[in-house]
Amino acid sequence: MGIFLLIGQGVIFVIRKNILAGIGYYISAILLLVTFMVTGAIGYVLGNILGSGSAWPLLTKGDLVIGRNFALSFQPGVMVRAEIDGKSMIKRIHGVPGDQITICDGLVYVNDIAYQQVNNWVGFRFENAAQCQREYRKLQLAADEYFVLGDNTNQSRDSRQYGPVPKSVLYENFLYAIRDDMTVRYLTVEFVAPAEHKGAGQ
Repeated sequence: MGIFLLIGQGVIFVIRKNILAGIGYYISAILLLVTFMVTGAIGYVLGNILGSGSAWPLLTKGDLVIGRNFALSFQPGVMVRAEIDGKSMIKRIHGVPGDQITICDGLVYVNDIAYQQVNNWVGFRFENAAQCQREYRKLQLAADEYFVLGDNTNQSRDSRQYGPVPKSVLYENFLYAIRDDMTVRYLTVEFVAPAEHKGAGQ
Protein backbone atom coordinates (compact mmCIF):
# COMPACT_ATOMS: atom_id res chain seq x y z
CA MET A 1 0.00 0.00 0.00
CA GLY A 2 2.79 2.42 0.90
CA ILE A 3 4.43 1.87 -2.50
CA PHE A 4 1.23 3.00 -4.24
CA LEU A 5 1.01 6.03 -1.97
CA LEU A 6 4.55 6.95 -2.98
CA ILE A 7 3.78 6.57 -6.68
CA GLY A 8 0.58 8.57 -6.33
CA GLN A 9 2.45 11.34 -4.54
CA GLY A 10 5.00 11.35 -7.35
CA VAL A 11 2.23 11.82 -9.92
CA ILE A 12 0.89 14.77 -7.94
CA PHE A 13 4.30 16.44 -7.90
CA VAL A 14 4.74 15.95 -11.63
CA ILE A 15 1.30 17.46 -12.27
CA ARG A 16 2.36 20.44 -10.18
CA LYS A 17 5.48 20.68 -12.35
CA ASN A 18 7.75 19.82 -9.46
CA ILE A 19 9.53 17.33 -11.70
CA LEU A 20 12.54 16.68 -9.47
CA ALA A 21 10.40 15.91 -6.44
CA GLY A 22 8.26 13.59 -8.54
CA ILE A 23 11.31 11.75 -9.85
CA GLY A 24 12.65 11.48 -6.31
CA TYR A 25 9.45 9.89 -5.12
CA TYR A 26 9.54 7.40 -7.99
CA ILE A 27 13.14 6.48 -7.15
CA SER A 28 12.15 5.98 -3.51
CA ALA A 29 9.23 3.79 -4.55
CA ILE A 30 11.49 1.58 -6.66
CA LEU A 31 14.15 1.28 -3.94
CA LEU A 32 11.56 0.48 -1.28
CA LEU A 33 9.88 -2.05 -3.55
CA VAL A 34 13.18 -3.85 -4.15
CA THR A 35 14.02 -3.77 -0.45
CA PHE A 36 10.63 -5.13 0.50
CA MET A 37 10.87 -7.88 -2.10
CA VAL A 38 14.24 -8.94 -0.71
CA THR A 39 13.13 -8.86 2.93
CA GLY A 40 9.69 -10.27 2.25
CA ALA A 41 8.09 -7.06 3.55
CA ILE A 42 7.16 -8.92 6.71
CA GLY A 43 6.18 -6.63 9.53
CA TYR A 44 7.10 -3.32 7.87
CA VAL A 45 4.50 -0.64 7.33
CA LEU A 46 4.34 2.31 4.93
CA GLY A 47 1.88 5.15 5.25
CA ASN A 48 1.23 8.85 4.86
CA ILE A 49 0.79 11.26 7.74
CA LEU A 50 -2.63 12.84 7.40
CA GLY A 51 -2.15 15.21 10.30
CA SER A 52 -0.11 15.02 13.48
CA GLY A 53 0.45 18.40 15.05
CA SER A 54 1.51 16.69 18.28
CA ALA A 55 4.55 15.13 16.54
CA TRP A 56 5.71 18.35 14.85
CA PRO A 57 8.38 19.19 13.71
CA LEU A 58 9.77 15.70 13.03
CA LEU A 59 6.48 14.66 11.42
CA THR A 60 4.32 16.92 9.29
CA LYS A 61 1.22 16.41 7.17
CA GLY A 62 2.03 14.54 3.95
CA ASP A 63 5.19 12.83 5.21
CA LEU A 64 5.72 9.22 4.19
CA VAL A 65 6.56 7.12 7.24
CA ILE A 66 8.20 3.72 7.52
CA GLY A 67 7.23 1.74 10.58
CA ARG A 68 7.68 -1.71 12.05
CA ASN A 69 5.16 -3.85 13.89
CA PHE A 70 7.49 -6.69 14.92
CA ALA A 71 10.44 -6.82 17.36
CA LEU A 72 9.07 -3.65 18.90
CA SER A 73 11.21 -1.41 21.04
CA PHE A 74 9.72 0.21 24.13
CA GLN A 75 12.76 2.21 25.16
CA PRO A 76 12.70 5.93 25.99
CA GLY A 77 13.04 8.04 22.85
CA VAL A 78 11.20 5.62 20.56
CA MET A 79 8.24 6.97 18.55
CA VAL A 80 5.23 4.67 18.62
CA ARG A 81 1.70 4.36 17.37
CA ALA A 82 -0.73 3.92 20.21
CA GLU A 83 -4.42 3.01 20.27
CA ILE A 84 -5.96 5.16 23.00
CA ASP A 85 -9.66 5.75 23.59
CA GLY A 86 -10.38 4.21 20.19
CA LYS A 87 -8.04 6.60 18.37
CA SER A 88 -4.69 5.98 16.70
CA MET A 89 -2.08 8.39 18.06
CA ILE A 90 1.61 9.07 17.41
CA LYS A 91 3.61 9.57 20.60
CA ARG A 92 7.11 9.19 21.98
CA ILE A 93 7.96 6.99 24.95
CA HIS A 94 9.42 8.97 27.85
CA GLY A 95 8.79 6.84 30.91
CA VAL A 96 9.07 3.06 31.27
CA PRO A 97 8.07 0.66 34.05
CA GLY A 98 9.64 1.61 37.37
CA ASP A 99 10.28 5.24 36.45
CA GLN A 100 9.16 8.08 38.69
CA ILE A 101 7.19 10.76 36.89
CA THR A 102 6.95 14.35 38.09
CA ILE A 103 4.60 16.78 36.34
CA CYS A 104 5.30 20.43 37.04
CA ASP A 105 3.18 23.03 35.22
CA GLY A 106 2.74 20.67 32.26
CA LEU A 107 6.43 19.77 32.03
CA VAL A 108 7.23 16.10 32.56
CA TYR A 109 10.31 14.94 34.44
CA VAL A 110 11.31 11.29 34.34
CA ASN A 111 13.43 10.40 37.36
CA ASP A 112 13.83 14.16 37.88
CA ILE A 113 15.03 14.87 34.31
CA ALA A 114 12.96 16.43 31.51
CA TYR A 115 13.69 15.95 27.81
CA GLN A 116 12.19 18.22 25.15
CA GLN A 117 12.53 18.59 21.41
CA VAL A 118 13.06 22.34 21.78
CA ASN A 119 16.23 21.58 23.76
CA ASN A 120 17.42 18.99 21.22
CA TRP A 121 16.61 16.27 23.77
CA VAL A 122 19.31 17.42 26.18
CA GLY A 123 17.84 16.92 29.64
CA PHE A 124 17.54 19.37 32.49
CA ARG A 125 16.85 18.58 36.12
CA PHE A 126 13.91 19.16 38.41
CA GLU A 127 14.91 21.33 41.36
CA ASN A 128 12.01 21.38 43.81
CA ALA A 129 8.24 21.70 44.05
CA ALA A 130 8.54 25.43 44.77
CA GLN A 131 9.17 26.04 41.06
CA CYS A 132 5.70 24.69 40.19
CA GLN A 133 3.09 27.44 40.15
CA ARG A 134 -0.03 25.76 38.73
CA GLU A 135 0.48 22.00 38.85
CA TYR A 136 2.55 19.50 40.78
CA ARG A 137 2.00 15.74 40.55
CA LYS A 138 4.12 12.67 41.14
CA LEU A 139 3.51 9.04 40.22
CA GLN A 140 5.40 5.78 39.90
CA LEU A 141 5.01 3.68 36.75
CA ALA A 142 3.87 0.13 37.40
CA ALA A 143 5.29 -3.02 35.78
CA ASP A 144 3.28 -2.63 32.55
CA GLU A 145 2.95 1.16 32.35
CA TYR A 146 4.52 3.63 29.91
CA PHE A 147 4.39 7.42 29.87
CA VAL A 148 4.04 8.79 26.34
CA LEU A 149 4.20 12.38 25.12
CA GLY A 150 3.86 14.28 21.87
CA ASP A 151 7.00 16.10 20.73
CA ASN A 152 4.98 19.30 20.29
CA THR A 153 3.93 19.36 23.92
CA ASN A 154 1.83 22.53 23.62
CA GLN A 155 -0.38 20.85 21.00
CA SER A 156 -0.45 17.31 22.34
CA ARG A 157 -2.96 15.29 24.31
CA ASP A 158 -0.93 12.55 25.94
CA SER A 159 -0.15 10.79 29.23
CA ARG A 160 -0.35 14.12 31.04
CA GLN A 161 -4.09 13.98 30.42
CA TYR A 162 -5.00 10.29 30.16
CA GLY A 163 -2.25 8.88 32.35
CA PRO A 164 0.21 6.02 31.79
CA VAL A 165 -0.67 3.46 29.11
CA PRO A 166 -0.15 -0.32 29.05
CA LYS A 167 2.25 -1.95 26.60
CA SER A 168 -0.70 -3.64 24.88
CA VAL A 169 -1.82 -0.35 23.26
CA LEU A 170 1.62 0.33 21.72
CA TYR A 171 1.69 -1.60 18.47
CA GLU A 172 4.06 0.04 15.99
CA ASN A 173 7.51 1.68 16.00
CA PHE A 174 7.97 4.63 13.65
CA LEU A 175 11.44 4.44 12.12
CA TYR A 176 11.83 7.00 9.32
CA ALA A 177 9.95 9.87 7.71
CA ILE A 178 10.44 10.97 4.09
CA ARG A 179 9.36 14.48 3.14
CA ASP A 180 8.37 15.73 -0.29
CA ASP A 181 11.82 17.34 -0.71
CA MET A 182 13.28 13.82 -0.24
CA THR A 183 14.90 14.56 3.12
CA VAL A 184 14.84 11.54 5.41
CA ARG A 185 14.46 11.85 9.16
CA TYR A 186 15.23 9.15 11.71
CA LEU A 187 12.37 9.22 14.21
CA THR A 188 13.99 7.59 17.23
CA VAL A 189 15.83 10.13 19.36
CA GLU A 190 18.51 9.80 22.02
CA PHE A 191 17.82 11.44 25.35
CA VAL A 192 21.03 13.13 26.54
CA ALA A 193 21.52 13.29 30.30
CA PRO A 194 22.40 16.72 31.66
CA ALA A 195 25.86 17.46 33.01
CA GLU A 196 25.94 16.88 36.75
CA HIS A 197 26.84 20.47 37.59
CA LYS A 198 23.96 22.00 35.61
CA GLY A 199 20.65 22.92 37.18
CA ALA A 200 17.14 22.90 35.76
CA GLY A 201 16.73 24.71 32.49
CA GLN A 202 20.45 25.37 32.04
